[in-house]
Amino acid sequence: MTRPIQASLDLQVMKQNLAIVRRAAPEARVWSVVKANAYGHGIERVWSALGATDGFAMLNLEEAITLRERGWKGPILMLEGFFHAQDLEAYDTYRLTTCIHSNWQLKALQNARLNAPLDIYVKVNSGMNRLGFQPERAQTVWQQLRQCAMSVK
Repeated sequence: MTRPIQASLDLQVMKQNLAIVRRAAPEARVWSVVKANAYGHGIERVWSALGATDGFAMLNLEEAITLRERGWKGPILMLEGFFHAQDLEAYDTYRLTTCIHSNWQLKALQNARLNAPLDIYVKVNSGMNRLGFQPERAQTVWQQLRQCAMSVK
């Protein structure tokens, strides 16, 4: 027989925990990572409890749009970047920060017609061989993004 497993979420405790982190590291920027619909608890419920965060980081474009539509004005970092070139229109509209880790993403950005430059982080393969440009290519990628007027972080 399996034992019942349940995750419960206390939004007030989340707020308190964020305040504790802020006091412990007052100079640090604090980002809240809320993947998989806030780990199944619902992005709509969680975002307001974390309103004092400096930014949200996530994977799902629809969840990022939900945050914007709910009123979040701070940065939203898309941890794996865009999955399709046509998604760049939404990134532009909703002012989402993206990571890029592959040549096709670089080309898509070079060809994109955006209203304003996007903030972009370049992922570099640090040896785990999951995602990222090879270290020797990072400077070239950075320069190519700057040439197409992107804001590279």
